[in-house]
Amino acid sequence: MESRRLYGSIYKIALSVLLPAILLWCGAGMIKNHMDDKELFEYLLYSDMEDMPDTFLSELWEQKGVEAVSAVLDIPVHMEIEEYEMDISLRAVDTDIFPLKIDRCLTELEAGSKIPLYFTPQALEGLKDQNQYKITKGKKEDLIKRSLGMTAEISPVQGEAQEPGTAADEEIWKQTTAVYRETGIFAAVLEDIESRVYIPYESGKKILALTGTTVQVRTVYIKIRGRSKADAVIKNLEEMGFRTEAL
Repeated sequence: MESRRLYGSIYKIALSVLLPAILLWCGAGMIKNHMDDKELFEYLLYSDMEDMPDTFLSELWEQKGVEAVSAVLDIPVHMEIEEYEMDISLRAVDTDIFPLKIDRCLTELEAGSKIPLYFTPQALEGLKDQNQYKITKGKKEDLIKRSLGMTAEISPVQGEAQEPGTAADEEIWKQTTAVYRETGIFAAVLEDIESRVYIPYESGKKILALTGTTVQVRTVYIKIRGRSKADAVIKNLEEMGFRTEAL
């Protein structure tokens, strides 16, 4: 009888200790799963083979968990800033959707006809003077400090672009000197370690139109809510041959 009482007491003590621990563990698991379902995941999708079809973006929208999709354009240009110049690829994005991490920006941007430029400090490391000497550290830091509101001239790389032409009975391509020269205004300094200059998507389309270049979408930004949904969508895209990059 005494042994039964002893075992009963031990059982009650063990139960009083273990049950809260089990409930706490289960609760923590449920909270983690809930948080995973709420977490946002952002990616860039790259197509190495060909342009993405027009229906691809709308198809992405139909995937479970997808909350944002937008096309991204990379446009090689020649840029002149004061007495410095460089060749760089402008990344045209939907600035209302794409995650630009802004450190400093103009309080009121009155760009007018100028193209807003959002740049990382590392992007200015590519600048060279007229003698092709690399910008000094001190000059680069000076440009960064007073960058907001500065202007930059944007033109085609090597000053040439491809435009379609016609022959007597067939379409041909001919090399022509590009006439466009756009002015950009430094609107924001970004928090990023990449060497990158961003512009609004519509500005990117404008530059391509001025060079006679067809818009070719090979990069897409996508935002997905929920870890399991993100894993499923990305796995499917990679199986289709797309490269993905987590942001």
